[in-house]
Amino acid sequence: MQLQAEMTTPEIGSYYDAMTQDMGRKLSGYYLGLQYRYGDPRVYAAQQQDMQRQEAAVVHSKATHTAALLEEAYGKQVETNRSKHSDRMAKRHSQSAASRPESAAPRPRRKPAPAPPRSSAAATAAPSRS
Repeated sequence: MQLQAEMTTPEIGSYYDAMTQDMGRKLSGYYLGLQYRYGDPRVYAAQQQDMQRQEAAVVHSKATHTAALLEEAYGKQVETNRSKHSDRMAKRHSQSAASRPESAAPRPRRKPAPAPPRSSAAATAAPSRS
């Protein structure tokens, strides 16, 4: 009995090794099939991160470009407003009092209306009672 047990132990060991190698090959083949079909999850995650980085770079570039354009437009508008204001102020101060613009010219005085004719004191007095 002991002899039979000694013989079966190496056989079981070799069967175990063969089965482990066979299952390892099958599992490896299955895993490679999944990678071929769906791609490696690690590679997919790395690609997703690259795409997100590229998208963030595009958004940042667009935002900085837009900000620069807006800053330039604002600067031009400020300069235009300042020059117009300076021109208006120079024109206003260069005009003398004799040549005022129509809106600032003094209005002519109106003559007072004639007073109503005065009547005699008797006509304005209360009538007497007799």
